[in-house]
Amino acid sequence: MQYMKVTQKNLPINLKEIHNPPQKIHYIGNWIKDNEICITIVGSRHPSSYGVRACREIVRGLKDHGITIISGLAIGIDSIAHEEAILNNIKTVAIPGSGISCNVIYPRRNVSLSKNILNNGGCIASQFNINDRALPWMFPVRNRTMAGLSRLTIVIEAKKKSGSLITAYSALESNRDVGVVPGQIDSMLSEGTNDLIKRGAY
Repeated sequence: MQYMKVTQKNLPINLKEIHNPPQKIHYIGNWIKDNEICITIVGSRHPSSYGVRACREIVRGLKDHGITIISGLAIGIDSIAHEEAILNNIKTVAIPGSGISCNVIYPRRNVSLSKNILNNGGCIASQFNINDRALPWMFPVRNRTMAGLSRLTIVIEAKKKSGSLITAYSALESNRDVGVVPGQIDSMLSEGTNDLIKRGAY
């Protein structure tokens, strides 16, 4: 497949609306159209069985509603969201914290998942250069992009200090909806999500 690029002028409307939108997006596959309804799903890299079940049920429930699932290709909830979307013939878009070349896609163990996404009509996209390797500062930047592309961000399990919370706060800053799967009050994986509920997420 061919690498493509959209400039800031041609970004999807949702992404144009955020403060300081990306200057460009490189992508492979079927990029997001202005009329696409996108939902971002993020969560723990080490989810509980409850978190896995919740993620799969939420994604399955979006089948046949014309929804596109966006996530970050990370291990854990991100991967499960992409995989469940593919199983249910739902378009999914992966936004890795790296470039989109197979040589640099992060995490490396999800290169095969990225190929499955493309083979099933999805898209791999990044605001970084095609061959940029992942660095820590890139992940908060890409989280902001994921939140900006979507009308709704759903968080499924997150510790008190979690990259998923950056995505949620970015969504709130852009006046987008944030939904949270409530968790057990004595679970570390629920500290971040339950705090979001306390702050007004639904």
